[in-house]
Amino acid sequence: MIYRLHHAPTEADQRSVQNAWVISGEQRWVISGKRRSHTNGLENFWSLVKRELKGTYISVEPFHLFRYLDEQMFRYNNRKDDEGEPLNDGQRFDIAVRLIVGKRLTWDVLTGKENPPASVN
Repeated sequence: MIYRLHHAPTEADQRSVQNAWVISGEQRWVISGKRRSHTNGLENFWSLVKRELKGTYISVEPFHLFRYLDEQMFRYNNRKDDEGEPLNDGQRFDIAVRLIVGKRLTWDVLTGKENPPASVN
C-alpha cells in the first residue's frame, strides 16, 4: 500500500514494513528492497480521466460518470500485454468483445428507465 503523506512518517509508520510513503512537497521516497515507491501511476490515471472528460466527452451526466470511469479503468488496465508490450486500440477492442459475449444491454437499461436484471453488470 502506498500513502501520500503531508508530513514525515511517525515511528509507528516507519516500523510498518508493508507500507510505503511519499512525502508530498519533498523529494523523499521510501525505498523497499529494489522497488522505489511512488504515486505516479495513480496520478497518471486521474490525469487521463480528466483529459478524457474535458476533451473527448465534453458533456458528462453525473448519472453516467461511473461508466466513463469503467471505460478508462479498462483502457488503463489493458494498456500492456503479458510481456509488457503496449496494446493498440484494435487489440483492446478484441479483449472487450470477448468480455461481452453472452451479455445483453438494452436501451432502457442503459438510460435508466428499467432496472437491469441480475446478470447484467
